[in-house]
Amino acid sequence: MSIRYVFKTSCVVLATLCIFFSAVQLAAAPPPGKGGGNGGGGSSPPVQYGVTEIPFPPGPWLSLFSGSMAVVDGQLQVVGIVRDSTDGSGNRQAFLSINGSTILLNDLVDGMGGLRGGWSIANARDINQFGQIAGWAEKDGEISGFRFDPLASSPENLFVVLPKPEEGVDTWPHRINNDGDVVFAGGDLTVVNSGTTGLNTVVTDVGVRRGLTDRDANGCVKVLTWGPAPTDGSIYVVHQDSGAVSTPESLPGIVPFDINAFGVVCGYTTTGKQEWEVAARYTTQLEKLKDGKKEIFGEATSINSLGDVGIDFGAIYTDQHGYLKVEDLIHPDHVATYTQDFITKSLTKIGEPDGTSGFFPILVAGSSGFGSGYRMLLLTPLEP
Repeated sequence: MSIRYVFKTSCVVLATLCIFFSAVQLAAAPPPGKGGGNGGGGSSPPVQYGVTEIPFPPGPWLSLFSGSMAVVDGQLQVVGIVRDSTDGSGNRQAFLSINGSTILLNDLVDGMGGLRGGWSIANARDINQFGQIAGWAEKDGEISGFRFDPLASSPENLFVVLPKPEEGVDTWPHRINNDGDVVFAGGDLTVVNSGTTGLNTVVTDVGVRRGLTDRDANGCVKVLTWGPAPTDGSIYVVHQDSGAVSTPESLPGIVPFDINAFGVVCGYTTTGKQEWEVAARYTTQLEKLKDGKKEIFGEATSINSLGDVGIDFGAIYTDQHGYLKVEDLIHPDHVATYTQDFITKSLTKIGEPDGTSGFFPILVAGSSGFGSGYRMLLLTPLEP
């Protein structure tokens, strides 16, 4: 079981596992290289980050977790889920956070005159550059995917429940691209819902992780699937007008986590007798990420359009600067915010690079220990 999975699903053992695996990794890994990153220390960082905590919306919320962000009309918007408990039970609702203000998506839809039809929006999984959000809602024990479109031409199209591929199955969206297409799980099926026609295309009957590219000039998207383990990841090409699905392309050697708009995949591979996890990318072949000559331990869980990646336990990798530890990039004025009672941290998402520093925002999830809820930090590049 991956550490990433444990972090997202088990508050009880969170701190123990993170401390244990960090200590083991440090003991077994070779010393950092002297390559393009700051792993070796002693050099000035190429960028410094400011840190803000994403505020809870009004209410009795104890845990906040975010999975995605996007720049919409020049503003960085973050989406996710809040809960009124720390153990995964109780009430849960989706949120949208902009400029230090967080609102429940249910309240936002109602305030804009949307029609929810009794559905409670429980989780916002992803957001695109036009502010469209995909996630899942619940009603009478049923769970169904939705698309929220703030630019909808009519109130009935503001919040739309996605059609189900099979009667009675719950549906769980994973990603929404900049064309409004949504990839989701429907039972064991991987399905793409078109942002233009609203129709479903069933891609495959396997998959526990799913990703989606933007459409190309021919109206096709690439759909990433993986699992169940130990199955290799696969990429399918889906033509959004005809619904035609290509023969899958296998991704040998990599356990994939994410795919960017152009089809570059990030994840991890294994190395050595201990089968340590090594951050990796895949374009036409497997690429192990390195700090100088040394392989980078960890899981590459997020990738942006330039191929920059985020590595689960607090690092990033860019082709220009190599391996960089996030803690070494924090501006001195923001170190206290980054470290205050956060025992464990996990990098959950990187965004698109800005036009000034060439770097990108970073989402970091944290916990203050046993039985405590998740909190989210937003790291943004500061102007030089």
